Amino acid sequence: SASADSSYEGTTGMLFVRFDADGGISLNKGVTENSFISANNAAVDGSGNVYLSLTRKTEGSKSKMSVAKYNSDINKIWETELYNNVNFGASGRGILVDNNSNIFVTGKTEVSKETGTLDESFLASLSSSG
Repeated sequence: SASADSSYEGTTGMLFVRFDADGGISLNKGVTENSFISANNAAVDGSGNVYLSLTRKTEGSKSKMSVAKYNSDINKIWETELYNNVNFGASGRGILVDNNSNIFVTGKTEVSKETGTLDESFLASLSSSG
């Protein structure tokens, strides 16, 4: 698998598509970013809010992990950057929201060791307000 630093650089975006019970498209919304963004996993709470585990990367920098919350109309409510060391990359992997609206995310980061870097996994929790 690719390391946390091997993400593509450049302008990208995300496409949100919601289907109704009959399979028709009920929402189709694109979000364009000025840098690389990748949604690695999604979760939806009981109110229809969408939570994304994201990896972002700008030209010349290490990848960064963040979590974003969108309302049911796919308008961004907030985005929170998690542990991101300028010397090492980080990326989002998984996300879930429990019945109390607590958010749990997993990701991958790099840490320094005597002979280079070591890939590490992490688990973090956030409140519904980020």
